[in-house]
Amino acid sequence: MNKSILLAAVRALSCLPGFAQAPAPAPPGASVAVTTNDIKSVETPKADDRLKGDPGGTLTGTVSDIAASDSKKGLTIADALNQIGQNKVAINFVWTLITGFLVMFMQAGFAIVETGLCRAKTPITR
Repeated sequence: MNKSILLAAVRALSCLPGFAQAPAPAPPGASVAVTTNDIKSVETPKADDRLKGDPGGTLTGTVSDIAASDSKKGLTIADALNQIGQNKVAINFVWTLITGFLVMFMQAGFAIVETGLCRAKTPITR
């Protein structure tokens, strides 16, 4: 009997609009593919601006930070896509390291509790 009630509940919930949404419509206008000419027309920070430092962080993470595989051809779409892939891998590594450090702190907390160096506060009763 419990299975039939559960099945009926799942069927009822699947009819709700939140569970059966249509895909979002495409934005108006046709999407245009990026070409190598588009990348060549992007302005990079000037050398004088870079020498002054970057206290606002506006000169960091620009197109000038992407390494070109062939300096004669300049920056290509493949270079930009490779950089995006490398950034995804780097973000995954950083997240793994952060979570690993948090586990070490958890172990230290468990050790403090188990050795009796800290205890739960009891509420004051009158």
